[in-house]
Amino acid sequence: MKQTIKVASLNIANYDDHPNWNTRKLMISKEILATKPDVICLQEVRYNALHPSTRNSHLNSAQQILVEVQNNSGLPGASVHTSVGTQYRPISDYPFWEGLSIITAQPISQIGQRNFSWKHNSIDLNHRILQMALLKIGETELCLFHTHFTYDMMGFLDNILETIDFYLPTKHRPVILMGDMNVTPDAHEFSHLQDAGFIDLWQHFQPYTDGFSYPAVHPIQRIDYMWANEQAASLVTKVEQWAVKPDETGIHCSDHLGLIATLRI
Repeated sequence: MKQTIKVASLNIANYDDHPNWNTRKLMISKEILATKPDVICLQEVRYNALHPSTRNSHLNSAQQILVEVQNNSGLPGASVHTSVGTQYRPISDYPFWEGLSIITAQPISQIGQRNFSWKHNSIDLNHRILQMALLKIGETELCLFHTHFTYDMMGFLDNILETIDFYLPTKHRPVILMGDMNVTPDAHEFSHLQDAGFIDLWQHFQPYTDGFSYPAVHPIQRIDYMWANEQAASLVTKVEQWAVKPDETGIHCSDHLGLIATLRI
C-alpha cells in the first residue's frame, strides 16, 4: 500500500550572522508542525559553543529546532543527523562549526558525506559538503542528497561534477538532490545535472511561476532547489514553498524560503 511522504529543505540562516534566532527557531518549529514534513533537510546549521542558545543547551541549531517541535508533540521518535562542513576553530579551542542536518523519524539505513574539493584561491572560505541519506520507506529505498553549494563560480562547477560522481553508484535508486545552490537557474553549469538525468522539480511542477526564494523579505531570485532523477520524479506529486510568511513584527524564519515535495511511495 502506497504512503505519502513529505521532504522539506530550508537554509535556516546561521545564528551567528543572522539575528532573532530565538524567535526564528520557534517560527521554524511551528512551520514544521503545520506542514508536517517527514524529512527536513537544513542548511547553515551551526554549533558555536559561545552562542547563548548553544551555550545553554549544548545543542546545535538543528537539534534546538527538533526540541521545540517535540515539545509540541511533533515528530515523535525523530533524530538529527548532522554532517560538519567547516570548522571555524580548532577543536582544542572551543567547538565552532557549520554543517548540514537531516531531521527525520524515517528509518535511515545509510548516511554518508562527500567533502567537496576546495580551491586555494577561492573567495569562499567555507568548505562545502554533500550529505547523503538512504531511507527505507516500505519497499522503496529513497536516496537523499543534501548540499549547500559554493557561491564562488570557480568552485561551483566542481561542486556539480563531484555531486554527479557521488551520484552515479546510486542512480538505479530514486534520488532527490536538494539545498541552497547559490546560483540562479540560468547557470549553464546546471546542464551537467540535466545530462546526468536530473529534473528541476520546481520547473517541472511550477513552470509558470518564478519560485523566487531569496531574499525572503522580497524574493528576487531562485537559488534553492530540489532536483530528482527520473525514478524519484515519478514519485513526486507536487512541490511547494514553505516557511514563507513573516510574523506580525516582520521577522522571517530565514533569509531564504524553503521547498517541500510530496511523494507517493
